[in-house]
Amino acid sequence: MAVGDPPGLPEISGFTDGEVVRIGEQKMLTCISRGGNPPAELVWLKNDPPKPPSILGYEPGTYLRAGERVSLSCVSQGGNPPATLTWYSGDVETASDTEVEDNVARSVITFEVDHKDNGRVYKCDSQNSEMGDVMSDSVTLGVYFPPSSLKLEVRPERLRAGSQAILTYPPEITFISTIVMVPSGGEAVLTCSADGNPFTSDMITWQRNHFNFSSSRVNIANVNGSSILTLYNVTKEDIGEFQYEPELVRDPRLTKSAAPLNGTAQIICRARGAPNVTFQWSKLGKPIDETVAANKYQLLYTQLDLVTWQSVLKIKDVQASDYATYGCVAHNELSSRRQELVLGRPSSPDPPTGLKVVNVSHDTATLSWSPGFNGGLSQMYRVRHHDTSSGVGPRYDDVQPENVTLLIVRGLRPSTEYSFAVMAYNTLGQSVYGGVTTAKTPDDPDAAEVMLFEEGHLPWIVIIVVSSVGALLLLLNVVLVVFFIRRRMRRGKPKVMESTSASEASTKSETLHMYGNETVSSMSVKSGESYTREDSLEDYEVCAFHELFRK
Repeated sequence: MAVGDPPGLPEISGFTDGEVVRIGEQKMLTCISRGGNPPAELVWLKNDPPKPPSILGYEPGTYLRAGERVSLSCVSQGGNPPATLTWYSGDVETASDTEVEDNVARSVITFEVDHKDNGRVYKCDSQNSEMGDVMSDSVTLGVYFPPSSLKLEVRPERLRAGSQAILTYPPEITFISTIVMVPSGGEAVLTCSADGNPFTSDMITWQRNHFNFSSSRVNIANVNGSSILTLYNVTKEDIGEFQYEPELVRDPRLTKSAAPLNGTAQIICRARGAPNVTFQWSKLGKPIDETVAANKYQLLYTQLDLVTWQSVLKIKDVQASDYATYGCVAHNELSSRRQELVLGRPSSPDPPTGLKVVNVSHDTATLSWSPGFNGGLSQMYRVRHHDTSSGVGPRYDDVQPENVTLLIVRGLRPSTEYSFAVMAYNTLGQSVYGGVTTAKTPDDPDAAEVMLFEEGHLPWIVIIVVSSVGALLLLLNVVLVVFFIRRRMRRGKPKVMESTSASEASTKSETLHMYGNETVSSMSVKSGESYTREDSLEDYEVCAFHELFRK
């Protein structure tokens, strides 16, 4: 029989309180716990202050807009015990919680900015019981906001009954055209709208380097708070960009990245804007300079189209400390925008989005969807569908090959409503089913309902399939045309007819000429001759051809 017994209190030897140890000197400490059944497990802990805190979620020097929601994260790594984080808005403490994961303390505050936050300092304090002083980090917000009050101009100076009061306020851009595709020689129309009072003709101005706005091909009209720029007889020299602020491309597939330990990670940041957009990267609030850490980071910069720009941050030899949130700020001459991108370990994929039924017949349904984040690995899809009224369990169709986002579901029953859902999976797991949608098959086998795609969202696989089928049909048409042309040419060549005598050939030609409007069988009867199978229709046509030109 074994009897459990708690171990004794641990005793540390090899060091006395007040003893001075020089830097670089080795010191051996021994920890002993006596007794205990089973014996005690001893773990060494070192009281260590946490690293200074860093604030993420806002890039100093950039501007938020009033009404925009912002999340500020305060992060402090290490420390035993972990740090306790405290937020201050100005001098007022803000309620927040500190969460600790993987020896990293984090506290997040989320709020909607307004005009009062312009110039306001948000501070995060970090401390633990082993720290003598409090460590802090802070950011000062910049906020664009409309006027909180309106200036009232009175004309005339004294108001009388029936007088009009004019409210004036500064203008603000509310809409601007993005990409306009125009054929050569066509007409391009760009629109910029603003809200302001009074609205004057010079309130909105168009800018573009080396462009002649006074040309006779250019017309600018102000209509109902909008400035409409019309360019006539467009040429390739007119291709270019009219200025507007950068706009980050917030694609779910780009907001996350994944890479294995010791591998190479790629984090992609895209933005649209004119003039040229540049990018600045940061990690945990600290700017990344590839010239200083060239063995760790590499930055690639490309222009994808007229107004879309991309920056790729490559991280070499990924370590655990590289799994973090990275900041990407897109700049141009007009403004800047910030986006946070997360690098993590490879994982199961996120659910697909935007599932649609794009075509349905009496026994098939064509589905398309948009991929989510793939977890850093190649992903595939599985579609679930079932009859909504029968109560029969669902069926599953795996989509082949990898990364295809289109499926034709077959074997459906006419006049039946079906429910469809799609999920993604890779070698590490699968997502939940997302994007449930329904469709009803028609009664008529000859009927097919085509669902219209939203502009710009036609799946690439549909374009490829339709283009391939069209190319095959065109090729088949060419082959058939060539075949019939060659056949007619062969028919038109003179042939030597086998006959027993010249008189028989003459008789046949005369007979064919006499009955040229009748069938071959009737001609055979009227001529009184008997023809074998070797006397082909082509022979008769050649005879008639010679007879026609002989006469």
